Amino acid sequence: MKGEKGITLVALIITIIILLVLVVVSINLVMNSGIIDKAEHSISKYIESEIGEQIKLAYSEYQIKEFEGTEETAEKIIGDRLKETFEDENLTVKVNNGKVIVNTTVKDEPKTYIYKLNTGEVYESKDPSEYENE
Repeated sequence: MKGEKGITLVALIITIIILLVLVVVSINLVMNSGIIDKAEHSISKYIESEIGEQIKLAYSEYQIKEFEGTEETAEKIIGDRLKETFEDENLTVKVNNGKVIVNTTVKDEPKTYIYKLNTGEVYESKDPSEYENE
């Protein structure tokens, strides 16, 4: 057995320790760099932009149908499109004073998005007074 070559137990333990140190440092860098917060912020911005695009399309569809003499409301047309896109049957839509107010659930949290028809701006509303009395 003296002539056999291979990894000694000490070399194996040192290698495992080095790998563990690298794992701890990597996890620490990921957790403290804010990468998770940035990803969550990106998801929120994506949802806002997607809601805005879907509202634009649905509102254009409503305007065409309105010109043709439809009985459907803007709320119904926009709501149907958003429910289909986001697969959220509890989503509600209200159109009032040049704004489209969308109440939905994102990651099990209730969210309210407001879309301004005149500017195309969409944002998440944190202030209930902004849409409650409209």
